[in-house]
Amino acid sequence: MVEIKFEGFEEFEAKLERLRALGATQKDFESMYRSSARPIVNEMRKFSGAKKKSAAGTLHKSITIRKAKKARNAGAKFVIGPRGGKRGAPHAHLVNLGTRGGVYTAKRFSRFSIRGSGGEVLRPKSITKRAKPGRFFVKRGFDAKVGNVEKSMFKKFDKFIKKHLEP
Repeated sequence: MVEIKFEGFEEFEAKLERLRALGATQKDFESMYRSSARPIVNEMRKFSGAKKKSAAGTLHKSITIRKAKKARNAGAKFVIGPRGGKRGAPHAHLVNLGTRGGVYTAKRFSRFSIRGSGGEVLRPKSITKRAKPGRFFVKRGFDAKVGNVEKSMFKKFDKFIKKHLEP
């Protein structure tokens, strides 16, 4: 898990208190956080190498901003990265971290099932796979844009304050 640490946290905390005093709701904060984190998602998608209209489109679509499940009531906490499950990309970790190559041998009394070029099912005892280097798109995307997120959040906070202070 990646944490964002702010320099000058006192200034950030003061702005948050001012926003709360002006009537900013949880929904307003979440909207500001989401829109500030959007560049990280775009960078991750770029570094993943997945195109929208390709076989890897599921990976492209699965990289999102979503609320963290375990800390929903503890403030606006979000997870940025590929989703898992039915609507996600179950192969995201393989693209991100890479795979090791080598010879894989089936365990006792079993075999691999591979569909051949003619549609027939082949059942070899072992298969050889090439190693795929990792793209590390999660870390690269985060590192590339994390500084912009802080600046963007401050701009959005200031805009909200100005909007609510002016008659």
